[in-house]
Amino acid sequence: MRWRFQVLIAGSALLFATSAMAADYKVVESAELGTFWIAQPGHEQRPPRYPAGSLHDGVESCIEVGFSIEPDGTPARFKILRSSFSDGASKDAVESAKQAAVDTVAATRFDPAPSNSQRQPIYTHRLFTFAIITPVHDAKAERQAHAEHLRQACRIDDLRSFMHPADSGAKTN
Repeated sequence: MRWRFQVLIAGSALLFATSAMAADYKVVESAELGTFWIAQPGHEQRPPRYPAGSLHDGVESCIEVGFSIEPDGTPARFKILRSSFSDGASKDAVESAKQAAVDTVAATRFDPAPSNSQRQPIYTHRLFTFAIITPVHDAKAERQAHAEHLRQACRIDDLRSFMHPADSGAKTN
């Protein structure tokens, strides 16, 4: 069942990506999300559960998930836009971390923001990091710097340019 779900996600993401962002989907930066959609109470986007195998093996990662928010407020059309894993990460650790990120987004439900009474569907993104905090990272500033270092490997600062590199001259990696 899990395998089918992953294939369905990959297939729908590929279909959506090849449609070159249909005209009825507005590409929205994650910082602008609240202008269009607000997470329903109890459905706020929580951090994903750290996959047990990854934690046990000491795998750290960042994962940037692209997704749409449909007119009914459900997320769909998931795609891993970027990911980076620490050296030695097993295929299972990589897949379980990616799945945890997608599952977290998929569990969120949204209500339209007051400025989005037409329920405009959008395509946006969210960045997840899986970081192991050790006694070496006890100081708050050190923990923040460590997490920021992980995020830099996956961060997409301009989703529009990332999705349409030919229009902006930007590269997609």
